[in-house]
Amino acid sequence: MHQLLLKDILLIFICAIPVVLFFNRLHLPTMIGFLITGALMGTQGFGLIEDPTRIDLLAELGLALLLFSVGLEFSFDNFKQIKNRALTLAFLQIILTFGAGWLIGRLLNWPLSRCLYFGCVLALSSSAVVMHAFHVRKTLDSIPGQLVTAILIVQDLAFIPMLILLPLVHAPTDTTQVWSAMLSEKTIALLSLVMVFVVGRLILGPFLRLVSSVNRREVFAITVITIGFGLSWVTAEMGLTFALGSFVAGILIGSTEYKYQALAEVTPFRYCFNSLFFVAIGMLLNFQFIADNLLFTCLLVIFIPIIKMSLVTLVSLFLRLPFKIAIITGLAIAQIGEFSFLIIHSGYQAGVIDGYLHDLIIASSIFAMMLTPIII
Repeated sequence: MHQLLLKDILLIFICAIPVVLFFNRLHLPTMIGFLITGALMGTQGFGLIEDPTRIDLLAELGLALLLFSVGLEFSFDNFKQIKNRALTLAFLQIILTFGAGWLIGRLLNWPLSRCLYFGCVLALSSSAVVMHAFHVRKTLDSIPGQLVTAILIVQDLAFIPMLILLPLVHAPTDTTQVWSAMLSEKTIALLSLVMVFVVGRLILGPFLRLVSSVNRREVFAITVITIGFGLSWVTAEMGLTFALGSFVAGILIGSTEYKYQALAEVTPFRYCFNSLFFVAIGMLLNFQFIADNLLFTCLLVIFIPIIKMSLVTLVSLFLRLPFKIAIITGLAIAQIGEFSFLIIHSGYQAGVIDGYLHDLIIASSIFAMMLTPIII
């Protein structure tokens, strides 16, 4: 098993290098090159990866490290300057896009459970793609960068109640005990996470100061990684997600005076495992399905971003943000995110979302993610 995993990683990097170099020559984002690499290597491409599930763990690790870095880079000081408009914009965006997805489902005569799943899918954007694009262009501290960061953070946090409530949609309606137990379990997990965050804000600064006083770089690096993976493990054990814990850990460390030192230690790992995440996403692409449903796929690639961009732009203008900032913010979060893929898969496994809709959303979402760095 270990040899097969190492072989898959080697194949990914061997194939990714020429593809990324080619895209770099065309002045296109490397992230698109990794997505294309995954599409070509997957079972629906040349089949170079016989069992894509073997890299699921590495893909989740890549996502966790990316969100950990996003949490580190987030500045509460910068956020305070725009928090009122940013939070209002974030909540309105989630409510309106969720409502748009639900309304579309009702117009198509979908059952209520499928409408709710589709609304949640539509409400979330890709922190991985958007933050990576802003980071490469060094515009995270700009007004649009701060707005988009705030919106993405609220979206990532909104994923928690979605994770709690969506399974209840298709839970046995005649079994009150099952319904209550599921809700109680998720609620306890959420409250525990809040408690961990509050306690972490109080003790993490002095603890890192103690570690830093040793003046050993390797000790500090191990401590930072342990905090990140430790909190990730805790959230996974709570029934939430591995990546959510790393994101919270990043925010906690980023709120201390050691955020830049931690970023310097994590960055080398981040770029390596990010590539695995994007390649894994690319492997979900089904070329045969796209060929058979090219028109609907193209329509959805255009339709979903237009809906999200229009709603965010209108809300931004309603909040009296400048037109240019409103447009940039709307375009930046117009795609579907990585947490949306988890919602799609959970809905598919629960039988709420059928195979056709699953493949359609996956295909259109990947193409929209590919276009996002170019648009930004």
